[in-house]
Amino acid sequence: MSGSPVFGFGATPSTPRPSPAGWYGKLPATGDFVSRRLSPEFVTAWDAFLGDAIAGSKALLGEAWLEHYLASPIWQFVAFPPVCGAGAWVGLMMPSVDRVGRYFPLTICSRLATVPDTLEEADALLDWLSTLEGAALGALNPEATIDDFEAALLRQAELSPLPSERTAGARPEGRLPAEQGLFMLHEGPEMSAWLARAFAAPAAFSGHSLWWSFAVDGDRIPAAVVHGLPGSQSYARMIGGAF
Repeated sequence: MSGSPVFGFGATPSTPRPSPAGWYGKLPATGDFVSRRLSPEFVTAWDAFLGDAIAGSKALLGEAWLEHYLASPIWQFVAFPPVCGAGAWVGLMMPSVDRVGRYFPLTICSRLATVPDTLEEADALLDWLSTLEGAALGALNPEATIDDFEAALLRQAELSPLPSERTAGARPEGRLPAEQGLFMLHEGPEMSAWLARAFAAPAAFSGHSLWWSFAVDGDRIPAAVVHGLPGSQSYARMIGGAF
């Protein structure tokens, strides 16, 4: 796992600057699957998840699948161990396509170094994901190259407002139950508290993943706790903007 990018919570002045986020999937600039800076365990688990999810959702949606896929919102996630191997992974997933027209999502993520279980650290994590979305969207430009995308990820890693050290920030009251379920959350403190509550009980969330999207219309954010990774029925709803 030494080559996997690590999100910089708990960094100190002597800690090396975090490397850019890793990624896996397809881009308009490529003709096949490409992976950078992700562990083999993550790629294996993620490829199996998306292979099953895409095949199953196509069977469910039929001819409507492509329309749903192309309009799919960006989904952000946390995958607790051992869903994708050792460590917890945080990132985003968005619809993409390669240069010959084969559709497959692009996933960009990093492995967490420490647990962001305070409200301030959860806020910082969400800010990091927001800037990551900007880098991700640029990769869909048909004229963008892999070098352009890599440069955008490097800028994102350098400019993201990550905390330089752990602080004794406020922790939310209560714990999030480690049960599969859907939550409708307001952006801001409620969303940050939801994440921090999950990180406050990492052992309870072993084998689970969290998913949410800020791109869905409405005044609340759909967020979900899933055992493992989403199945084909959940994925079919996700590309339709629900869960």
